[in-house]
Amino acid sequence: MKLLITLLLCAPLVFGQVYRVENVTGKVKALIGASESWVDVQPGMELKPTTMIMTDASSTISVSGESVRFTLRPSAVLNVGSIKKMTLDDLLLALALEEILTAPRKEDNGKARNTVIYGAPAGKAVPGSKSLDELGQLKLNGARQLAENGFENSGLVAAKETFRQYPGTRARISDRLYFADLLYSMKLNEEAYSEYNEILKLKVSAEERRVITEKLGEIKKKLSGLN
Repeated sequence: MKLLITLLLCAPLVFGQVYRVENVTGKVKALIGASESWVDVQPGMELKPTTMIMTDASSTISVSGESVRFTLRPSAVLNVGSIKKMTLDDLLLALALEEILTAPRKEDNGKARNTVIYGAPAGKAVPGSKSLDELGQLKLNGARQLAENGFENSGLVAAKETFRQYPGTRARISDRLYFADLLYSMKLNEEAYSEYNEILKLKVSAEERRVITEKLGEIKKKLSGLN
């Protein structure tokens, strides 16, 4: 119960927001609410934060909300509610929440469980024959676009959420390194250290291992007060 209360308090207060579609080029799809059917997006539509939007290889969509505007470029998926400015405190809370949701939980019988509280994996299909791993990659594309266009904090949260919900994306070294490097550049040393350590468990190249090991050494010195 205490954990549930904590999660509710940490949840972003964006559910009352409404976003408006400013412009669409090509074909853009949206998954609205609990629906399993993707619909075409048109300029002027109002979207709730829980709406998922998807661009194909030749489409874009511009969306505006309260004091924010963002254009999602081709081959990406994004939850509209991720288009928001976050303070550093908001980011740290969200990252801590993701750690809680990612941690394996066990029933009394020793079997791992998945619940709404602990982050059940996403399972909504994509138009056509795309797999959940492909959907996860499209969501990582969306998270990177956020981070590259002034929404670094919400991009980080979107990426961490994607790594949790779509386990197949965790093996994508380039994406993992991109967001680990972002944490490093933001001087979030503990978070970056943890992420780099997780990446080292994957099949990284000799050069990637060398670079990561160097950064781990630098972060360790900073955390120990030697630098």
